[in-house]
Amino acid sequence: MGAFARPRAFAILATAALVAGGCGSADEDAVRDAIAELERALRAGDAAGVCRLYGGDQPFCRAHFGPTELRSVGFAGRIEVLEVSLDGDEATARVANVRDGRRVRGSARLRKVGDEWLLVPPGTG
Repeated sequence: MGAFARPRAFAILATAALVAGGCGSADEDAVRDAIAELERALRAGDAAGVCRLYGGDQPFCRAHFGPTELRSVGFAGRIEVLEVSLDGDEATARVANVRDGRRVRGSARLRKVGDEWLLVPPGTG
């Protein structure tokens, strides 16, 4: 292998390692950003912000994320995104809610609407 071939081979291997190592796509990053925005809204008790992430004024949102419910939740944990799976305009984020050293795992479904990823309320299509 010549002196010029080694740097090229290294660059190819380094690029492959970055891709295999989980450099996310723009959509994956946007899903992670939506979950982070949800965490910020929950932490702030921002009912309108939470509802916006669920696509607006839906019965689910009114029932579960009204101002009284958000204040009573007192969200003090943090949400870790463990993995994002994309399937066209739909995504599933495996998450962990971490609070007081405990991790509760779950998942969140999201749907791309225009350029934005919005959460899909549980139990809906």
